[in-house]
Amino acid sequence: MPEPSALATIAPGRVPRRHVLTDTQIKSRIQLNRDLRFGLEGATAAQLNVIFVLAQRWRLDPVTDLTLYQGRPWITLEGHLRLMREHPEYRGFESRPLGKAEKEEWGYAVDDIVVETTIHTARWGDIKARGRALRQEIEESREQARQNKRRSAPVGIYDVEIAEKRSIARAHRAAFGQDAPDEEEIEREIADELARRADPARIEANATEHDRVFGTEEPTRTELWAEYARLKEHADELGVLVPIVEQHASDALIAQVNRTVQIAIRQAEAELFSQKADAEI
Repeated sequence: MPEPSALATIAPGRVPRRHVLTDTQIKSRIQLNRDLRFGLEGATAAQLNVIFVLAQRWRLDPVTDLTLYQGRPWITLEGHLRLMREHPEYRGFESRPLGKAEKEEWGYAVDDIVVETTIHTARWGDIKARGRALRQEIEESREQARQNKRRSAPVGIYDVEIAEKRSIARAHRAAFGQDAPDEEEIEREIADELARRADPARIEANATEHDRVFGTEEPTRTELWAEYARLKEHADELGVLVPIVEQHASDALIAQVNRTVQIAIRQAEAELFSQKADAEI
């Protein structure tokens, strides 16, 4: 029988709830993560917004509990452990790898890494769930790193830890239900953020504000396309959605899209500037 995790020895009620971070503190912690290169240094404005919302909703620390994995917000192992320890029903956990015979019995490929986690609860007994790192994704990650001459994605380096994290996350959700975040929750936050940025009313308001401030002088078609290309490149870096414009589009439509994108870029830059300013306070 595996040795209980150190966390399993913590007596019920001995773990105090963490101090809830204010919005300003969350922004400061996000900037600290970026400065320390803990995973958010390459995040777009849209990704940072989702990180901020998740930190608010689940009382997570953007330095230790949240990061990006394959471009998606990712609650770290420490983040899940923090939330589990705070639940009144939590009484510890254990993780163990599945052997070859067990993987075959459960229908897993024998060369996949599969970890089973058991969460002990006060009233509901032991809750078990499994997580795995596919051999295919591990090898693909390593091969892509070799081809690009860059460091592999985490699953190509920390394959066992990734499998364990997935196992703990699933057991966490199975044990505590709505009190635990899951991948669907994160996907909803991403979808909501993208929808907010693409909202027609918001786009129209941005375009109107641009006309009021900058005027309506019309450039040539060549200048419009050059401006569109420049704005799109900058917008992609910030994670701002840019509508696709067909070659046969009218000058008026191209100009409207350019105005909308320019306002959106300014807003994204203002958000990042605000985060940096808060971090310096």
